[in-house]
Amino acid sequence: MGKAPVPENEERRLAALREYALLDTAPDPAYDAFARLAAEICETPMAAVSLVDAGRQWMKATVGFGDLTEVSRDVSFCAHAIVDDGLTEVADATLDPRFADNPVVFGGPELRFYAGVPLVDRGGNALGTLCALDRAPHVLTERQRGALLRLGTSLVSLIETRRGSDAESLANVALPSAALDQSAEPTYILSFPLGGIGTIAYVNAAVCELFEYALPDIVGASPRKLIGPATDLEAYERLRDNFHTSHPIVETISLHTSTGRPVAVEYRDRTIDRTHRIVTMRDLRPFRAAQRVLELANQRLDSVIANNSDPVFTLDASGACVDVNAEAIAHFGHPAAVLLGSSLPICAGGRVFPEPGLPAELARGETMAFDDTYVHRDGRRLDFEIKAIPMIVAGTIEGAYVMARDVTLAKRSARLLEEHAKRTHALYVISAASESAEESQIDAILALVLETLGMSFGYVGTLQGASIHIDHALGDGPMRPGDVFDLAATHVGGVFGDVDVIAFEDLCAPEHRRPGFPEIAWRGYLSARLTIDGRPHGAVGFLSHEVAAFDDFDRDFIRLVASLLSSRLERDMHKERLRKLAYYDALTGLANRAKFLRDLDAAASEARRHGRSFALHFIDLDGFKAVNDHAGHAMGDLALQEAARRLERVARLHDVPARLGGDEFILLQREANDENDTEALGERLVDALCEPYVLDGKTFELSASVGVAVFPDDGRDARELVRNADLALYRAKANGKNRLEFARAS
Repeated sequence: MGKAPVPENEERRLAALREYALLDTAPDPAYDAFARLAAEICETPMAAVSLVDAGRQWMKATVGFGDLTEVSRDVSFCAHAIVDDGLTEVADATLDPRFADNPVVFGGPELRFYAGVPLVDRGGNALGTLCALDRAPHVLTERQRGALLRLGTSLVSLIETRRGSDAESLANVALPSAALDQSAEPTYILSFPLGGIGTIAYVNAAVCELFEYALPDIVGASPRKLIGPATDLEAYERLRDNFHTSHPIVETISLHTSTGRPVAVEYRDRTIDRTHRIVTMRDLRPFRAAQRVLELANQRLDSVIANNSDPVFTLDASGACVDVNAEAIAHFGHPAAVLLGSSLPICAGGRVFPEPGLPAELARGETMAFDDTYVHRDGRRLDFEIKAIPMIVAGTIEGAYVMARDVTLAKRSARLLEEHAKRTHALYVISAASESAEESQIDAILALVLETLGMSFGYVGTLQGASIHIDHALGDGPMRPGDVFDLAATHVGGVFGDVDVIAFEDLCAPEHRRPGFPEIAWRGYLSARLTIDGRPHGAVGFLSHEVAAFDDFDRDFIRLVASLLSSRLERDMHKERLRKLAYYDALTGLANRAKFLRDLDAAASEARRHGRSFALHFIDLDGFKAVNDHAGHAMGDLALQEAARRLERVARLHDVPARLGGDEFILLQREANDENDTEALGERLVDALCEPYVLDGKTFELSASVGVAVFPDDGRDARELVRNADLALYRAKANGKNRLEFARAS
């Protein structure tokens, strides 16, 4: 059996593999997806995401392996693949001298075919492979080889991003496939050879949902698959021509679903590397809905104007009225005999033509436009827009046409139109602000809505059981961030019932009073429900000192604001979930090993800089194995959760409790300048963790052994300190358990 060569950078490669903290971790749907996709691409019954350790090959994700998760490195095909630069393909292992006498070929799973892509990180370290296997001889097509290589590149991007990203930087990196699956926006990665048209290398679930495709039907296809009869081909050609440049693209284009239904999207893409671009599409339906609201307002205003005839006067060169239409007589209430021959002296303020003759502007051939107020025969004052156009015949001013448009009603409609235009603009600004990762943008959104609606105070609150917790508040109002109100005693709870928007014009009206709502000096109230994942999440609301007059446009506006805020908050929640997955233990909620080591390095750097000390309390639960073995893993989990709660109660404000794995915990004591104080803290840990554990109605006796190491006396760097604390822990267990031991480095 041919033994695999050891990579020249083996020591550095193994160190990098451990830094990624992937070995012996729980199954992950993101990695499972890569294994399934590799099997589908290569048309094999078996596939794996494997990591090559010092003496073994451990599989992070598998297809067709059953319960098998690792094999010896001596029999590993992947151990050969990691020293190759590209794809390693073995069509028939029985004919390959490296593997012909391998136990996994002539015995066990009886493997015959293998294809593996090395997973090489940015440091040049081959961590393992993405591989496909078969029990029968097999040969890949060129398309399958290319797809498997591209899939391996995407998997490396996932591994890199999982290690290096946090909630603030996720939005600024080229998203790998697993991160795409967490995105609410339809997004895909476009892979193309230089000069080629490109194929879709990976898509997230949102693309499949929006365009109604199954994953295998769209991965590997050309982006032309999304083109239909309604597609703007000129816009698409611009996108295609830009695929091989480094310029980002933003284009509005109509694509189509698998059933031919057109979908209007804002298409944005940018370069990942020389052969990949990432494409994000925003469904424009919510924005088209906002446009439809504005169009409705325009139609209503046009209807008001179209059904009100305008008075028209004809003047001669002297400025005298020589003709009027029926609408002028009807509007002003005067007979034609009064109007004809006059210089329109029916002006309330004498603005129009106070003296005989045409005004100087008309005499120069200029058009006049102004507003004025006229008095009807019955005494009513009417608002008009006046437009006077010179009548020019053969270069001579012969008179003028004067159109008096009654805007008594239209002025009000114009103000409404201006308000709707202002609100539509506000919606676009709010949409842009909601995309920002900055927390202050929510206050900016509140400020813009307050300005648009002319209100005085705004808030965003989160639903917490039967209460509302105020997260953001802007203006001199009755609420502050951190305030909590009972829903039953306030108006806020109104949006969590049958309606998603409530609008009260006067909170001081008897029917609107609530005993728990701070209504003093507040009159107008407008609020809308925030919804995330189809469930009520909170509310956004606004108050005014004056009695308000809300209409359907106000309700539609606040509903759209709530929708945009909900999308922003939903993205924040997804980012927070990613952060917790990366840095917190799923069972106990404590910091995990990765976060602890990061905090430990930071504490060591700070201690060196300021000449301070800190301590590590390495903790192991005595008797936990018996609980786990005899009472079951579920009871063991309850014991670990209870131990974590006790550890948090003992920890002080700046201390960092963490779970390293199994029944091992550790506490980073940030300030340890007093040895007596450190010892007292360790004793409190021992005492707290040895109290009886009442779990699911049963009582268990556990205790804790604690090993303490103090920086810098017991270690000049973080790793040495952890090692000495661990040694002190084992000494505590050897000396009878349920006790505290210091490292006491010589």
